[in-house]
Amino acid sequence: MEREAYEPALVDSHTHLEELDDLPNSLQEAKSAGVCGIIAVGMDIESNRKVLQIAATNPQLVYPALGYHPWQIKEEEVGANLSFIHDHVGEGMALGEIGLDNKIRIKKELQGRVFEKLLDIAHESNKPVIIHCRYSHLRAFRALKKR
Repeated sequence: MEREAYEPALVDSHTHLEELDDLPNSLQEAKSAGVCGIIAVGMDIESNRKVLQIAATNPQLVYPALGYHPWQIKEEEVGANLSFIHDHVGEGMALGEIGLDNKIRIKKELQGRVFEKLLDIAHESNKPVIIHCRYSHLRAFRALKKR
C-alpha cells in the first residue's frame, strides 16, 4: 500500500506584517510556500490598529495578536495602550508581543507593571500570550506562574 505524500500545514506564529513594504506580495509568497496561517503581532496602538486592519482584509490567513512590546513602553502612553488592548482584546486571537527586556533602558519596574497588567487582560479574556523576554526569563516565568 502506497502512502500519500504529507504536506504539513505551516503557521507563522510571530510576524510583524505592518513593517513590510509590499504586504500583498509577501502574503502571496507565504501562501505559495504553504503557509496557511499567520499570527501578526502588535507592538503599540499604531501597530495594533494596522494588525487588526490587515487581519480584516485577509481573513482565514492573518490572525491578529494585540501587544505592547517592552521596547515601545513610554510612561505617558501606558494608559492609552492598555485601554486600547483591553477594548479590542476580543478581536485578537492572543496578546502579543508583550514581555520584559533587561537589555533596554526602559525602567524594569515600568516594564514589570505593564507586563503584569497585560497578563491580567489575557487571563480575564482567556487569551494566550506571545512573550518577549530577553535577559528576563525568570522574571517573566514568575509573572506567568502567578496566574
